Amino acid sequence: MSPLLPTKDIPARDLWPLKEGRKILTDIEDKELQLIKINQGSWLVSVENQWQMRSLRHNFNYNGNQIRQQFSNIVQTQQKISNYISTERCFAVTENEEGEWRLWQIVKRQKTLNSLIEKAYIQQDLKKIAAVLFITLNKFSSAHKIFSALDTQLPLALDNLAIKDNDVIFTGFIPTLNEAIIPTIEKCIQLAFQKNINKLSTNPLIKHSMIAYYLNVHASKNKTDQILVNTLLKLFK
Repeated sequence: MSPLLPTKDIPARDLWPLKEGRKILTDIEDKELQLIKINQGSWLVSVENQWQMRSLRHNFNYNGNQIRQQFSNIVQTQQKISNYISTERCFAVTENEEGEWRLWQIVKRQKTLNSLIEKAYIQQDLKKIAAVLFITLNKFSSAHKIFSALDTQLPLALDNLAIKDNDVIFTGFIPTLNEAIIPTIEKCIQLAFQKNINKLSTNPLIKHSMIAYYLNVHASKNKTDQILVNTLLKLFK
């Protein structure tokens, strides 16, 4: 059975932030929704590629007090890390007629680091591709340094990081279970960039040696940049 989704008429105590959350849910109300079952008990809702909602298995319970505690916890977490995350988001609690409680996160989609790389690939300009890879690599490294020091370990990926006012921000869902630990920067680069590098490597029109050359040119004046580029270039092999 499909879960009960939050609407603009949700009680005030079950929505945060109230004013912005009410505006978000009003905006979503008339849009086409695609409900995706992630696994047993976990759901993702895509809203016309503009917004997305998520509620995981551990965000579901027949005990409303436990879900309200999760709600309180994630609000506190959001307030602590507000300087590092996108602002267009809200949290909501729903209860259906069967007494099933759920915590939902609603987040607006952003132009992420991954979308910047995808756009560069389409143009097939080797200098441009190398420049974008170098920029996203540095922004990703900055995010790793900042987010590794936070109490809440945010999952780092190219599709949940964006650039705002030249700073990198997190645009994904905030973990409601703080069990993950961010790996080393080398491991994070491998996990984040491997898919893009594989796509690059299978394109016969793109010369990998030239991408490597331009990347090394960008990194030639900074030892830290060279280490990052060397880590990235290992993925070409």
